[in-house]
Amino acid sequence: MRSTVGIAAVVMCVLNMGAAHFFTSGEKSGGSADLLKEALDTTGKITDKNSRERLIGKVAGMQAMTGDGAGAKVTVETITTPGTKQAACATLAAVLAGKGDLRAAKEFYDQGGPEQPTIGERVVQAIAAAGGQDDAVDIAAGIKESSAKSAAYGYIARAQTVAKQWGKAQKAIDAIDPSQPSIKMRAMVDVAVIEAQAGKTTEAQQTLKAVDDLAKASKLDNDPSFWIMVSDAMARMGDTKGAKELLSKARKDYSETDIMLSHIATAQEEAGKLEEAAQTVGQIEGKGFKVAAYPELAIAFAKSNKKTEAQKWLDQSLSTLKEISMPALAANFCLAIGEASARVNGVPAAAAWARTLPDPEMSVNALLGVVRATPEFHDPLKP
Repeated sequence: MRSTVGIAAVVMCVLNMGAAHFFTSGEKSGGSADLLKEALDTTGKITDKNSRERLIGKVAGMQAMTGDGAGAKVTVETITTPGTKQAACATLAAVLAGKGDLRAAKEFYDQGGPEQPTIGERVVQAIAAAGGQDDAVDIAAGIKESSAKSAAYGYIARAQTVAKQWGKAQKAIDAIDPSQPSIKMRAMVDVAVIEAQAGKTTEAQQTLKAVDDLAKASKLDNDPSFWIMVSDAMARMGDTKGAKELLSKARKDYSETDIMLSHIATAQEEAGKLEEAAQTVGQIEGKGFKVAAYPELAIAFAKSNKKTEAQKWLDQSLSTLKEISMPALAANFCLAIGEASARVNGVPAAAAWARTLPDPEMSVNALLGVVRATPEFHDPLKP
């Protein structure tokens, strides 16, 4: 019988799995280590403490994702703002749990504050994605806050569906709090997509019918966010035409059309339909959505060895970035653009570009984006 005495106790229990300790060396990770050191040094030029420490937390997360656990531990200890440090520890706990290093994850989990709702949710996400669904169920049972607990069960259902544990996935769906219908629908939609991709077409249709029934029962069927969710699912299931037909359900004043187009383009990129994705991205109107979509398309073309097209969309990213008037927003966009630049023109050239940026927050994000293109980088929270 599984224990449900709380997340911290459960994580400690699973240490007996014999995972190797992440902090056995301070080994550097080649080029990524140098870039991360430079990014960390650059944060010293940021005058606003909150902005600076948030980015230091990002650097720590990247260090963990490139295998430098010792460096991540040292970096996170330099953060002094409690909430910012908790958030950074939550990220590290999830990353390390996803890598199978539960001992190190437990250390950061305790620092992050076991009662912080999202930390348990993210650890569950990581462990479930890494194949430890039973351990994830134990941890989810100890989460107290309703939305975080429900989201955790949603992550478990997705992981169990991927593992073809259909019955267990349904139990996880059933465990989602009835007061959280949006979270339950999101999880069910993801399960339907995975079922369809596994060739279980009938089951996928039944799951989507259940989503529709739940939306109607919860009076969410006329909510544009519901149609965004359905459009995303249809696109990921290969029905781009059907997904685009739902664009009329979106509200222009909330940029929901651009959100739906962005999701459709992402699904097309993942399916290797890059020319179709380029057409879809071309329909996006908002500058913010454009500068978010352009680098992803550049990365997709670069991965397909289509350098000319990749360079075109990278150039579009750079020119549109100049039109973003909010500095903090522009800085965040530099993360994806940095990765795109590295994948199109190589790490040295991309790093050199990052150093030319006029704002240190932009430079740090760009350098972190470049790190995402290095071979050492691996985000265990993403497939």
